[in-house]
Amino acid sequence: MAVKELGSGRPIFSVIVPAYNVEEYVAETIRSVLCQSESSVEVIVIDDGSTDSTLSVISDLASTDSRLRVFTGENRGLSSTRNQGILLATGRYVLFLDGDDKLKQNALEVCLCSHTESGLDLFCYAATEFGQIESRSLAHNRYCKPDIPGPLSGQQLMLELASSKSYTSSACLYSVDRELLLNHRLRFDDGYIHEDEAFTPKVLACSARSAVTGCPLYMRRIRPGSITMSDKTYANVLGYLQAVDSLGMWVRSHTELSPPVESFFRRRQRTLLRTARKIALNLCMEKTYTSDVSRRFSCLELSRIDIFAPLYVHHPKIYQRFRLLWHVVSGAVLSSSGRRKED
Repeated sequence: MAVKELGSGRPIFSVIVPAYNVEEYVAETIRSVLCQSESSVEVIVIDDGSTDSTLSVISDLASTDSRLRVFTGENRGLSSTRNQGILLATGRYVLFLDGDDKLKQNALEVCLCSHTESGLDLFCYAATEFGQIESRSLAHNRYCKPDIPGPLSGQQLMLELASSKSYTSSACLYSVDRELLLNHRLRFDDGYIHEDEAFTPKVLACSARSAVTGCPLYMRRIRPGSITMSDKTYANVLGYLQAVDSLGMWVRSHTELSPPVESFFRRRQRTLLRTARKIALNLCMEKTYTSDVSRRFSCLELSRIDIFAPLYVHHPKIYQRFRLLWHVVSGAVLSSSGRRKED
């Protein structure tokens, strides 16, 4: 199939698809891109050392459509394959698509209209879930978004999403100008899971013109064995701690951030730090968690993230007593306030 290109000879979109042991799903994933109403696209599929027939499925599809580019390598993880895809991409706009998910048929068309009509370098969209949804403990769709036509700076958009409680870190919900990624040297942290947690806030902070649609353009498959559905291990803890560390270093090197944006970054760090601690507690690995946190962060840095962090990291028993006392006092204050209103 002939590819409509930009004046520079490039396709408009590069869709990066890391694939690891997804033989049952990857053909459907790739076809969801090749069958888009907007056909100016290259699909960069990187087989990340699959041990099943994923590569064979991809290769068969590549023989039927020249827009599909296939690359292989040893297993290095999602971050590394996405970073490789950014460097391989030739399209103006980059999208990330997991190897078992899909795009709605008009996704690229909607993205292109938004990018060109409003001069956006970043466009965010909602998602729906499909597959074994009944296996999720979550009763609502985490990926709903409000319509924010913009254009707003990415930092403004970040705060709008946060205030509407619709911010999600998934990099798959953004179409990004590739020059934005290259000019600001934005990459995923290699060797860790939860790589989106540090990547997405940085991308938003660097965007000059952005917008959001509440239209679900992305389809996330829910299935046993996927990264999001698998049981938590200490690798999840390390991934969250890496994101906390990465966000902190980025904030320190970008002193131009406004106080509300810096506060957003600190809130994300606080959420991730506490999530990591919760997982470590469930794994009965609190001592390992404490050791890793102490190695990564000084007490001063911890207090900047969360005023209580040095306490619950280094003195968890004292922290538990403090929390209990806090709840007792808070309950007493609320009760007293209620009686005064009745009087």
